[in-house]
Amino acid sequence: MIFYFSGTGNSLSIALKMAETGEQLVNMAKARDEGAYKYSVKRGEKVGFIFPVYCYTINDIVLDFVRHLEITGHRYVWKRNRGQDKV
Repeated sequence: MIFYFSGTGNSLSIALKMAETGEQLVNMAKARDEGAYKYSVKRGEKVGFIFPVYCYTINDIVLDFVRHLEITGHRYVWKRNRGQDKV
């Protein structure tokens, strides 16, 4: 499952390329407008986020969507923080 936000189409182009393996695409702006924040992840399914960075920060649409996002199902969390990988 790939969550994406694209202002000019560049991030959409990348999301479409990554989704060629069969991943589900979710437009964060559209989902936010529709109040669609609940998603279920199957075992083995990967979750990714693609969005542009504006002025060294995250766009308000992306930030608001992620704050409300609820993912259920199989979970595997990988976080990258200042170059240190954590699971």
